[in-house]
Amino acid sequence: MERLQNDLEKTQALTKEEIVKVANKYFGNDYLAFRSKMGSANKDKISKPNWKPIEAQNTDAQSEFAKMIAQKNVESINPQIIDFKEDITINETNPAHKIYSVKNPYNDIFTLKIYYKYGNYQNKHLSNAADYVELQGTQDLSFQDFSIKLQLLGASIEIYTEDDLSCIEVVGFDKDFEEIMTLCHQKFFNTGNDEKMLKTLIDGHKGNMKMTKSDAAACADAVSQYVLYGKDSKYLRTPTTAEMEKYKGDELINHVRAIFEYSGFVTYSGNLESNVIYNTLLKNNFIKENGSKTYTGKPIPVENNFSKNEVYYLHNKKFLQSNIHFYVPGVQMSGKDKNKILSRCFNQYFGGDMYSIVFQEIREFRSLGYAAYSRYLYDYMDRKPSYLYAYLGTQSDKTAEGIDAMRTLITDIPKKTDKYQTAKESLLALYQTYYLGFRDIPYQVYKWNTEGYKEDPTEEIINTIENTGFDDVLNFYTKTIQTKPVIISLSGNIQKVTKKELGKFGELHEIKMKDIFCE
Repeated sequence: MERLQNDLEKTQALTKEEIVKVANKYFGNDYLAFRSKMGSANKDKISKPNWKPIEAQNTDAQSEFAKMIAQKNVESINPQIIDFKEDITINETNPAHKIYSVKNPYNDIFTLKIYYKYGNYQNKHLSNAADYVELQGTQDLSFQDFSIKLQLLGASIEIYTEDDLSCIEVVGFDKDFEEIMTLCHQKFFNTGNDEKMLKTLIDGHKGNMKMTKSDAAACADAVSQYVLYGKDSKYLRTPTTAEMEKYKGDELINHVRAIFEYSGFVTYSGNLESNVIYNTLLKNNFIKENGSKTYTGKPIPVENNFSKNEVYYLHNKKFLQSNIHFYVPGVQMSGKDKNKILSRCFNQYFGGDMYSIVFQEIREFRSLGYAAYSRYLYDYMDRKPSYLYAYLGTQSDKTAEGIDAMRTLITDIPKKTDKYQTAKESLLALYQTYYLGFRDIPYQVYKWNTEGYKEDPTEEIINTIENTGFDDVLNFYTKTIQTKPVIISLSGNIQKVTKKELGKFGELHEIKMKDIFCE
């Protein structure tokens, strides 16, 4: 600590003249520059060997050492429990924007996040608009001068967007809170409009699309998005280059300002009182005194309905690896549904980690994938049904064999009681040792509130897991997964696998680049 303090003092003592002197000495014309350009590396094409897979022996057996470890008593760990009355303040002065705040016990640096329930799904131009505003200063300050002003305060302002949310994130010192938020107001309500930044935006889009279309994993994700969401795929909701070339700076600025009309919530970690946060946000127009609009349309994309097994593939002879996505429709969950906890037990057993069924059966026993995992997923806001998702990345010539192995695991799960017990103990240990940093508490409490919890559910979840047996997990699997259709989507070199082989897994559909990407 003393060394770090000394380094800080030395840094603070540096003068501009000293820095310029060193820069002139070492950053002159005497340098070597490297430049890169797009190209393709030579790749070795290796066929899979014709070896027969090793049949795993004694998979349920234990060594004497393992038995000794298993017999040791492990002291129980008391999990972290968040007290909603002591550890966090929830300011409900404005129901349209509740403020979840916690104290910073270590220093006087605050983190403020203002969330709005309006995102990319509601406005496909919003992400580009946010990027454009990020590149702007204000009408009175250039981007560079505005950035310097923030730096002098040790502050940062960032905007980012997701499918269903937009967020303004502000970091700085509590003593400068009012001044920083005034600058934040200037950034978003008195925004500069240097339209030269439009070219930066468009060039970035073109480069990103070029890289995405040449990336096997990204193409597989785009196929999966198209299969599950159709025109609501995130790759089809992105503006085209032609649309972006018609952009006007003031239009993009207005897209960003539209988010401030919507309701949301606020998270804060620092040492100011929540009423100070509320009044400052109100004064700077980030929240409205009399509430905000609520988006009435579909808030997020919802998966298509499927009644039979189907396979969708994108062929590219340059792809050496097949990236394969599996989707199985599930059930609607709501509130504190016990199925949510059962799904976590199932995940830990089936596809959660290196000890899971999927990892061991696909990777360890059969060497059929570079990556293999599975999750049963649900929306914590209960806006759509849950589903099983699985992924397999494998060599092109192992595609059919890999699909067959994963699909068999999904439709006929191996039943290993001892393995489940180990998975259960691992899951309990995760909950008992998981620790929320103070800055993470506000958002987590918001999520718990949204699910209907009025107090930390950790102990309730742990108790449910402790009382969940393998039969409960199998019953969950039987009712929600086993008899449902399996939808497979992939990208790869289909010349390494026949259509007849792929057709065994469901009705076959070929996908083209033009189907899954906007230009």
